[in-house]
Amino acid sequence: MFLQTTTCCELCITSITFVRFMPSVDTDMFLQTTTF
Repeated sequence: MFLQTTTCCELCITSITFVRFMPSVDTDMFLQTTTF
């Protein structure tokens, strides 16, 4: 459980960082692609 939670958190942080540093990316499309 801990490993799964950590992985999920890492993915979420990576997604947020990606969106912040890649403003040219369509946020809505990106969120639809990364929906859990």
